[in-house]
Amino acid sequence: MEAMFASLGGEVSHIALAMHSGLQLLIWSVFAELGQPLIRVVLSVLPFWRNFENLKTGSGKLVWDYIPASTAVALWRATAALACLCGHWQGVPQLFRVGLTIEISYRLNDFVLGALGVRRYSGKPWPVRGVLMLYNSFSILLAVPAVVSYSDDPDVRLLVVLLIGSGAALAAVVPLQYIFNPMTLGGCKALLGLQVVNLMIFLWCRFIVSIYTRNSIHTRVLSMLYARDPTRAYVFAAGIFGASYGFSGIIAVLLFQRIRKARHAGTKVKHLLKYFQQNKKDNGKENQAYIWSSVKFTDFLIGMPADMMSTGPWCGMRSKGFKKA
Repeated sequence: MEAMFASLGGEVSHIALAMHSGLQLLIWSVFAELGQPLIRVVLSVLPFWRNFENLKTGSGKLVWDYIPASTAVALWRATAALACLCGHWQGVPQLFRVGLTIEISYRLNDFVLGALGVRRYSGKPWPVRGVLMLYNSFSILLAVPAVVSYSDDPDVRLLVVLLIGSGAALAAVVPLQYIFNPMTLGGCKALLGLQVVNLMIFLWCRFIVSIYTRNSIHTRVLSMLYARDPTRAYVFAAGIFGASYGFSGIIAVLLFQRIRKARHAGTKVKHLLKYFQQNKKDNGKENQAYIWSSVKFTDFLIGMPADMMSTGPWCGMRSKGFKKA
């Protein structure tokens, strides 16, 4: 194990990268499958957990199953982002490479699940799976030279931190939003605030730093690559300005749509709670189940990219496994 991590120090070969990424893929894939029951046990002692008993997501899964699954993904991506961030700040390329190989392992896992149509891709339409598989392919294509050849460059490290960090923040919001219990008026307001902050972070990391700043990070990295190897510069430009910008634009639109719906959800929850109070209906579980289905929280809660894209206006068809609750 120590030899594997030592292989990421100094000059890194493609073989060493493949071995380390394979090891990370094995470890984290096992964690994503076997760690969910443990995550569920830990979350079950928290007060918010009981609010979602027998409730289902838009894909028909129990919320009690969806939260642990999304938490496992969030921990996977957060570990990669934190390792890259610490490696960049402390100027430790080896730690940065470890974080990037963890992200590569996630992309490989996501690509395979998308190709097979299982787990978080179960029942998702092929156009959605195809877009995400293409995005994962470009992500891996850009990450490999970052590990092998350019991890010593501070601009490359900063760009990677921005991209992986914004993705990890988005993944973390998926399980976190349930903690606020959006079936209450205060929970709806807290959820709206969380979504707005997340969208601002996402837009800043994916677009603003490269468009509205002089000599942006993307421009600096592109200039450096063109000076060393024009071919890699062209690949980088296609990956960033094509795949990354395109995919990030889709996600940003979906997030904005959910924020608009979340604004109106608070009013609906307020009216329903007032109705229950006036009619002296004090059955908490039945009231919350009615609010969950009536307000249609699954339409504006942030989900994993495949879930949100499967209900996007451009999808053209709705997966049979992703019906409204």
